[in-house]
Amino acid sequence: MNAMLLFLLGMEPQAPLMKLTPDMLKDNQNEYRSLFDDSPIPLWIEDFSEVKKYLDDLHREGIGDLKTYFENRPEVISYCANLVKVVDVNRATLDLYNAKSKKEFKDNLNRIFCRESYGVFKEELIALAEGKTVFESETINQTLTGEKINLSFKWFVATGYEKTLSKVFISIIDITKHKRTEEVLRESEQRKKAFFQAIPDLVFILTKEGDYVEFNAERDEDLAIPRNEIIGKNIRDAGFSQDYVNSILYYIQQAIQTKQVQIFEYQLKTPKGLGIWEARLVALNENEILAIVRDITKHKEIEKELHILNTEIVKSNIRLKQLSLQDSHTGLYNYRYLGEIIEAEFYRAKRNATPLSAIMLDIDYFKSINDVYGHQFGDLVLKQLSRQLKKIVRQYDIVIRFGGEEFVIISPGTDRATALVLAQRILDAINLYNFGDKQHTTKLKLSIAIASYPEDKITRGMDL
Repeated sequence: MNAMLLFLLGMEPQAPLMKLTPDMLKDNQNEYRSLFDDSPIPLWIEDFSEVKKYLDDLHREGIGDLKTYFENRPEVISYCANLVKVVDVNRATLDLYNAKSKKEFKDNLNRIFCRESYGVFKEELIALAEGKTVFESETINQTLTGEKINLSFKWFVATGYEKTLSKVFISIIDITKHKRTEEVLRESEQRKKAFFQAIPDLVFILTKEGDYVEFNAERDEDLAIPRNEIIGKNIRDAGFSQDYVNSILYYIQQAIQTKQVQIFEYQLKTPKGLGIWEARLVALNENEILAIVRDITKHKEIEKELHILNTEIVKSNIRLKQLSLQDSHTGLYNYRYLGEIIEAEFYRAKRNATPLSAIMLDIDYFKSINDVYGHQFGDLVLKQLSRQLKKIVRQYDIVIRFGGEEFVIISPGTDRATALVLAQRILDAINLYNFGDKQHTTKLKLSIAIASYPEDKITRGMDL
């Protein structure tokens, strides 16, 4: 599995499994370029060599506590940021930052980074100074049109560049929607807390027979009885419904008899409308109780809103999970799913002592098809090939579009010999099929590679 493939899956590259000829190397370089440019994940290649030299100079000067050093000299962080060279970015990066071209993107790097970005960059500098070759965190950037975006990113130093840091790969995931959802939830919680703090409680003292003795209320609109009529009135004569009167008298008796706080909710109409109230009754003595009453109408509304919001978030997360594992163009699983399923299938094969094979397919000269017939025609060919592959393989084989014109088939329970038969069946079937539409048709030539467990020396799923 090539280095760019491993990078897209978030893994550091291992030693190559085979020796490449110059022609193969050239083909691989073109393949890598296609993987880089066509990846749906925003990718960067950066040169940190000047930063490395600067950090080495600080080390030679005896500066060991870089965290304190950077905190006392924030201008140094900005200086180091200017030392970083952006070597290349892919199309997904341009789309993320609303850049029309790589030149526009590189010419406006100073607009991408904002105040929050430099705090995370400081941690990157410390990680580099400590010799780390992998770093991941979250940060905030700006698009070229000025919108703030929340990002989760990971970088690692390319193998062979550890001493110079002249090649560093960076992958980015836009988590802006997720962060904004979290902010909505926080704001909802803050509103709920503010309601509780802003609405004062009503306090009443009543006799066990239901006579009002004392009360305290800041707003008349919270009172179901006119303020000047409360003292001395019995709840039976206050115009309340019989059910409400019976409930109050019951909880008054329970508070006095059990010596425990009685809590209950009820609906009551006041000058501000019908609301939901919570009452807490505690016995003061054998004849009187203290009632603390709070309007919880807004609280109930917020609970309902939060329940609806949480339900929608759960549904959205499920939909996002499904979308994140599916190639929207062909309907096949995508490279993210490959990263999840390959380890699970390898573990199952190893545990059950059963074979496992991975078949990798690449459409030869696919760029020429796009150049001659257009990208819309090329997209149609990819969809047709996807359907053909799903028809050819077994029901429990897993067809994955890794990216571009590359596909992977995970075949559980299949040894190398059986995988070779399947690969030949695929080649034969595809050779017979005419791809295209009523106006144009084309034949496809596929390159296929196979890796099998246990025939190949494999210690983990990603080695396939």
